[in-house]
Formats: sequence, structure tokens, C-alpha cells
Amino acid sequence: MNLFNQCDFLLNAEACVYYIFLIILFLIFFILVFFFVLIERKILGVCQSRLGPNKVSFIGVLQSLADFIKLGGKINLTFGSSSNFNYRGLFYMLGILYFLLGALIFINFFLNSLINGSMGGVFVCWLIVISSLSGYGFILCGWGSSSKYSLFGSMRSSFSGITFEGCLMCIVLTLGLLNSGYNFFYFNNNYDFFLIFSCFFIYILSIISFLCECNRSPFDFSESESDLVSGFNTDYYGLGFAILFACEYAIMVFFSWLLGFLFFSNIFNTLMMFFHSFLLIFVRACFPRFRYDYFVSFFWKNVFIIFFLFILGLI
Repeated sequence: MNLFNQCDFLLNAEACVYYIFLIILFLIFFILVFFFVLIERKILGVCQSRLGPNKVSFIGVLQSLADFIKLGGKINLTFGSSSNFNYRGLFYMLGILYFLLGALIFINFFLNSLINGSMGGVFVCWLIVISSLSGYGFILCGWGSSSKYSLFGSMRSSFSGITFEGCLMCIVLTLGLLNSGYNFFYFNNNYDFFLIFSCFFIYILSIISFLCECNRSPFDFSESESDLVSGFNTDYYGLGFAILFACEYAIMVFFSWLLGFLFFSNIFNTLMMFFHSFLLIFVRACFPRFRYDYFVSFFWKNVFIIFFLFILGLI
């Protein structure tokens, strides 16, 4: 009996340590997001010849924390009418919770793969599945808002998601064929530096697809020049807007890491994560928004045909 009690105690202790580690990683992840927002505002200020955040603490280091506290203090006391609460308010909450759920699933799955080796054979495929969850968050947030412009923005994002998600699947399929599998260790221990040179076109398409997935310029189709509004988050404010804003930048940090993980070995993974993060900021500062019809035509008429021929050549 004492032996069973000791085993239960060890299992409970191991579970507690695991979840504490999960919470710590989650907090570290969002601290990185806060500093990523600060660095972006600094770089955009330099590119646009203006001052960035420089008032809060030393050279504005705690500006993101101050913004989060300010947004958290804005409480929505009048949510809306009772009929509107049951219909729209549910999607409002689901949209916010969906982003948080995607972040928790990624961190939990990442820990399981590193510690237990579970899902190691299809690790890269699961990463793409988890990354696709953000599209449903956009739809729910746009539908949960009471603004028609938010709904239009979420519809544009969801339809463009069909386009670049297909391109992203082709990229993963091609890299899996080149690496002889989708195992985590195949990609993490990849020392074939020739991969980036032989697949440079795929690397450029991956950056474009990740820009679309992150909803960043020049592919931020949730916003529209004719609408003159923010996009799917038009009617969100306070803590809800802060969570959506933080999760959007968390998606950027995740894809910056994923792009380095897919094309570079573990030696340069962290370095390339910072490079891709800077690239996302630099593209936003330099390029205007593309036309929506040009974007869809480019992917469906050109990119998919090239990928189909390339995959046939590999097979």
C-alpha cells in the first residue's frame, strides 16, 4: 500500500513540475512578445524618421507593459443588449479563447515532443495543423464583433487562408521529401546547408506564406483601404484587444522560429528566428498592401503549378 502511495506521489509531483514548466514557458513566450512589439515600434520609428517609444522607464523599455496595463483597466460594463449577448458575445469570447488555446496547444505539444518524443514522426505536420488554428480565430473574432467591417475583414482573411494554406502544405510536403521524413530530429539535426540554396524559391514562398498567415503587410487583407478601419478587431478594446494583439505577435514569433527550423539546422535556428522577426518588421515598413485579386491569381495560377511540377520531379 505504501508503494502505491509513493508511486502516486511521484506521478503527481511529476505532473506538477510539468505544468509549472508549461506555465513558465507560456509567460516567457508572452514576455518575448512584449519586447517584440517594442522592437517593432523602435524600428518603424527609425524607418519613418520619427521617435519611437522613449518615455516609459529607460528608453521606453516598459512601454508594452504600460500599454497592457492601460488596456486591462478598460472594462466593458455595458456589453450590449440581452439578445445581442447570446448571439454575438459567445463568438466574441470564443475568438479570444481560440488564440490562447492555440498557444497552449503548441507549447504543450512542443514539450511532449522534446521530453517524451511523442508525435516525433509527424512533428512538422502537427506544427502546420496547429498554425492553421489562427484562421478560425480570425473568423470567430470578426463574426463576434458588431461591425460589418470586422466581418468583411475576417471573410477576406479566411478566404486568403485557403490560398496560402495550400501553398504551405506543398512547402511542407516538398521539405519532407527532401529530408526523407517529417520527424522532429530530421529537421533539427539537418546539417545539409545546401538545402537553402537548392530550395531558395521555396524559401521565398515560405516567407510570403508566413506573412499571409501572420496577417502582416503587404498581405494584411483583414484591413481594407476603402473601409479605413483596423480590420477584424475594429470593435474590440480593453483586455480583449490586448489579448488579440498579443496573440497576433505571438503567431509572428512562432512562425519566425518555424521558418528557421524548417530550412536551417539547430545551430542557426535561434539566429534565424531573430532574422525572420526583423524581416517581418522591415517588410511592413517598406512595402504597401498588395491587391487582393493579384495575390489570389499569383498563387492559384503560378505557385501551385510550379509546386506540382517540382513534387513530380522529386517523386
